[in-house]
Amino acid sequence: SGNHCGSYEETRLDNESLRITWEEGTGLNSWLDRATGTDLVRPDAIHPPLALIHEVSPADSAEEMCRVRGAMGLNRKSAEVERTVARLVNARHLDGGPLFTGVEFDLVGAGLEHGKLALKLMGGSSRVEVHLVFLKSTNWAPENMYLSLPFTAGPNDQMWLDKTGALVRPRIDQLPGTLTDYYSVQAGLMWTEDERALLLATPDSNLIQLGSLDHGERLLMGDPRLEDDPAHAYAWLMTNYWETNFGADLGGFHEFRFTVECRRGARKHQEWGDELRAMSREPLVVRHLTSDSFRVSTDSGLMSRAK
Repeated sequence: SGNHCGSYEETRLDNESLRITWEEGTGLNSWLDRATGTDLVRPDAIHPPLALIHEVSPADSAEEMCRVRGAMGLNRKSAEVERTVARLVNARHLDGGPLFTGVEFDLVGAGLEHGKLALKLMGGSSRVEVHLVFLKSTNWAPENMYLSLPFTAGPNDQMWLDKTGALVRPRIDQLPGTLTDYYSVQAGLMWTEDERALLLATPDSNLIQLGSLDHGERLLMGDPRLEDDPAHAYAWLMTNYWETNFGADLGGFHEFRFTVECRRGARKHQEWGDELRAMSREPLVVRHLTSDSFRVSTDSGLMSRAK
């Protein structure tokens, strides 16, 4: 089905700017910039775009809970970690009329009692509003939830993270000996190459994981082996290992929003950063009221809405 905002088919969502395709049960497999014919998904992606990933480090008793956590170190998971990717099933069209065309999937996977992923492709642009909601089961064993973000602006792009007051290049603009696996961000992250930028706002998730999710030696800034690490990006949505930063119990309903948009123009990275921050803000809605809409009480001096 289709309208002037775009069209929807069984495995495809597109408009004049963007085309997204998927495979039932597997996930999204392309995010095509139709103006240039460029796929904005990394060709070396380990997980599909927006794949919800669950990890659990098995522990069968209270004593094991302490042992497993104590042996994690900087990995935030054990060597026996069990990792699964939720499947996208039951795709259905979201008709936004003149505003957007979209698709909603059910999520089926470990750790989930219920889950939905919705994509809304806005009319006349490449902007995609992503809405993820799920009911997480309760588990005492150490867990992590990630969302795969394997996007790119091109083969020679540069990743930027929006930190407090500045944009930084991970693994470049860092002090020697600092961690290179996870970063706290403000508005989100972006990739730039020449006159193209891919902006990704993360208003509900401020922790970004870079690199492999596998258990192993953690590399610090300055380690020459980082040159060969592809720095795959993930939103680190939840964990029950850091009890001071996340809830010790991850059970219950959770909701996360993301906005992805490809933009073009001869701009500096600071200007792209301003646009990224604007994307992450809630819209301000103002209603203009005339003086006739109010009346003043002579007794109290208070203003109230006229009936």
